Amino acid sequence: IVTHNTLRTFHYAGVASLAQLGFTRLVEIVDARKTPKKPVMEIYLKGDAKKDYDKAKTLAASIEQITLEKVAKIEEDFNKKIVLLSIDQTALKDKGLTEKTVVEKIKEIAPSHTHENHEIKIKVKDDTLKNIRKMTNRLKEVILRGIPVINRVIIVEKKHKDGTMELTLATEGSNLAALLKIPEGVDTERTTTNDIQEIANTLGIEAGRNAIIQEMNNVLDAQDLRVDQRHIALIADTMTNGGIVSSVGRHGLAGKKASLLARAAFEETAKHLIHACVYGESDQLKGVAENIIIGQTIPCGTGQVELVMQNE
Repeated sequence: IVTHNTLRTFHYAGVASLAQLGFTRLVEIVDARKTPKKPVMEIYLKGDAKKDYDKAKTLAASIEQITLEKVAKIEEDFNKKIVLLSIDQTALKDKGLTEKTVVEKIKEIAPSHTHENHEIKIKVKDDTLKNIRKMTNRLKEVILRGIPVINRVIIVEKKHKDGTMELTLATEGSNLAALLKIPEGVDTERTTTNDIQEIANTLGIEAGRNAIIQEMNNVLDAQDLRVDQRHIALIADTMTNGGIVSSVGRHGLAGKKASLLARAAFEETAKHLIHACVYGESDQLKGVAENIIIGQTIPCGTGQVELVMQNE
């Protein structure tokens, strides 16, 4: 029980525990990965759902994705050339669904089916083994209720600094665009996700920039590290000033520097130098790194001044 509770706490006690909050997460942010390793959402509620546990539970149930695989056993019978579904009545009851809902969803995919004694037999057109497997995979992905990709929702009691409490939802999986379409019970202004690319695509690049700052601060606060906000804001601004969220590494900002020597000094030195030779590229030596490489004074501070006028 202790192990189970510890693991459960680690994974589901709150958004801070659900998401990664270490060095790997920091790398994930600056690399501008398409999706985080552990996408999670923090859903704030409004109205009675903020305080009423039952209403929060109902809302959580409506958000959590329930696939056919969770309530039915899907088997292939290659001899009879059919796909057989055995509906689990206990699982169906636990999820608050009816057998009618399942049958209606099946009807959309396979009109030619037979339903008897909690079993559904589906005859596949052009009953080749490949088509039977295709039908099985399609059935596994059928969503009976909820928002796609959100696999689990738990209720979290959030304590504020002023001592007040409210109920929020933490999810495993993230789908911000679909969630913002649910106005009842969800506070769309405060609801957030740790998927920065998704925020930028859904709410715009400014929101993406703010998300980078927020996510970096979450990691640093968890490790009790104090970093000046201007450093973090500078990274976020540089990553997003092109209108999309770009990575910092060789495939992003460092790889797009105007100076070929600065690019070569960072990573893939030979590649950049050979490319420059092939295309006859030149370096204007306007930055710091390239001037240091060739032993010149950097164009900064006193190195910026070329003419000094002496006053009488």
